[in-house]
Amino acid sequence: MKRECLSGRASSSLQGSFTVEAAVIFPLIVLALAGLVFALLLLYHKVLLTKSVCGAAAAAAWREADYNGGWPGGEVLTDVVEENESFELESRAILDRLRTQKTSSAKRSFDYIKLDVYQELSREILHPQKTTLEASFHNGLLQKDITITVIQEIRIPFGSALSLQAAATASVTDPAEYIRNIDLAWEYAQRIKKGISGSFPDYPGGR
Repeated sequence: MKRECLSGRASSSLQGSFTVEAAVIFPLIVLALAGLVFALLLLYHKVLLTKSVCGAAAAAAWREADYNGGWPGGEVLTDVVEENESFELESRAILDRLRTQKTSSAKRSFDYIKLDVYQELSREILHPQKTTLEASFHNGLLQKDITITVIQEIRIPFGSALSLQAAATASVTDPAEYIRNIDLAWEYAQRIKKGISGSFPDYPGGR
């Protein structure tokens, strides 16, 4: 009887220790799995941001090359979407504005960029607190450059917000425009040269 009682006490103590260990380890496993899932969602979100800006920059360069969309030179245009706003609703509003209103060429180009980015971001899983879209334009002598940047603030569970950023640059090269600029610069240089030489008469004893 004593041996049976001792063996019963030993088995019950082992079961109790297993229960305590499971109660401690199981929440840690759940937290680790939740962290892994959240990290994968952040990775997907980063890829989505990169894809959206790359596609929008390429489309903007294509439109500028084919239709001369009228990029503003040396300007940075910005748009902000708050947490309570929807990318799908923003895209619909931009489409309605492009169909009905005749805006300036620079604003219209930026509307197309916003439309390309927001339609892609409407597929996101994590809902950001704030989204900032920037498009910077540079019209150079040899080529035109556009840089599109998207910055999003993602809320982290049990923590502050995390900032995700993606940027892409596209260029448009127009050889005909470059040749016209060179010819124009050469013509102005010749006019300036003639004007300077005509304003100063030759010195009689120069030879």
